[in-house]
Amino acid sequence: MKKSIKLRILTILVGLLVVFGVNAVMSGVTNNQVQLSTTLLADYTVQLKSDQLALEENQSMLERAALAYMSGQATVGDKDYEYMVASVRTEADAMLSEAKAFSKAEMNSVLVDAYTPYYDDLMAYADQ
Repeated sequence: MKKSIKLRILTILVGLLVVFGVNAVMSGVTNNQVQLSTTLLADYTVQLKSDQLALEENQSMLERAALAYMSGQATVGDKDYEYMVASVRTEADAMLSEAKAFSKAEMNSVLVDAYTPYYDDLMAYADQ
């Protein structure tokens, strides 16, 4: 009887030890994933937001330039007009490259897939 109780308690303790070991390993993996996600957000999201703000500012400048061109106040050869178009192209390219880098690091192409049609439309608008 004593041997039977001792064996049962030992079996339960070994089972708990195995559960504790699996829990410790899973916790370490989870911590690494959280750290990776935090690093991705810190490294890329701030830069993407900065690029987005610069792109919005340059896009509004391009719209003002297009209105000036359509009203006859600016010409295609106008330096300010050409600078605005070049700025929009530069910022759109920077945003695309940041989106690609983020997607590569995240191993997910959702951001690039969402941004590409906007990028194409913006380039067509700048071409006009």
